[in-house]
Amino acid sequence: PLALSLHRPTMVLSPLTSAVVSACAATALFVTVLVAQEWLSSSERLHVMGGAFTSLFSLFSFTALSNFVQHLAPGHVSGWLEVIPCVLTSVILAGTIHPVSMTVSVLCSGGLIFCIHQISQRGRGVGIQEKKKK
Repeated sequence: PLALSLHRPTMVLSPLTSAVVSACAATALFVTVLVAQEWLSSSERLHVMGGAFTSLFSLFSFTALSNFVQHLAPGHVSGWLEVIPCVLTSVILAGTIHPVSMTVSVLCSGGLIFCIHQISQRGRGVGIQEKKKK
């Protein structure tokens, strides 16, 4: 019988490679939103979907920017300096669709950034030691 492996293979990209891949994804989302702008502004449900798409643009642009900065300055920890321009850009992009899309973009971007923060904290082992002390 075949044994199932519980080991998950991991593939780690360099910061520069990750920045390039994320920048390509962000550019593709940006162009897609601009091309589909008229369609996304045609109904209320699509306004929400447009806000969600632009929040994904925020996520990919944040990943690209923070990884590029990390490539230039190894050990740099991303913060608000990288988050704010990415979220503002996504809100401006969402504004080309509808004001509701802007609100959805801010809310979803905040949630995605929070998730990225939690994942990066686990990756660095922050918080694990605090639980072990208790």
